[in-house]
Amino acid sequence: MARQLGIHTPLFAGCASLVRDEVAALPTGPQSPFAGLPGVHYARLTVAEGVANRDLLVCSAVTDAAQEEFVVALLSKAGDLPERLWSNCPGWPGQADLPRAAAWLGDHVVEPTLAFFTWDAPLDRVHAGLALRRKLAAFAPRVQDLVGHDPGALQRAFMHEFGADELGR
Repeated sequence: MARQLGIHTPLFAGCASLVRDEVAALPTGPQSPFAGLPGVHYARLTVAEGVANRDLLVCSAVTDAAQEEFVVALLSKAGDLPERLWSNCPGWPGQADLPRAAAWLGDHVVEPTLAFFTWDAPLDRVHAGLALRRKLAAFAPRVQDLVGHDPGALQRAFMHEFGADELGR
């Protein structure tokens, strides 16, 4: 089941611009540092300025992983990104001390008050559903001439293309 996670960490005074530039330079898509983390539906990093008279680095994600699992994966699989970002925050123990860094990030988790989940399904099912959607979108134009003319041929083409297994029967 997907979970929403938010980590809000205060920044040192004057670091907001530096951190914003660091976040803006991150690759997206398959090269994103979050792409290699298990079960991540999506993740976002942003700088929120002037929140209760301080600037915050906000990391939010929807993930199949439990909070602790996500944090440990972020610290151990996202290269030096955690160090580059959170070293701009008071109290950051350093990425090299994994248990302390994970506890520190855990201490900054903010429980969502209004959740915006994408799908209530594990990431692999979401990907499978999207792949089926693409396959259906490619199938429909190929069989347009059968629609309304030969329902049996349309059904046979559909079953040939998708079969009962792919449709969950």
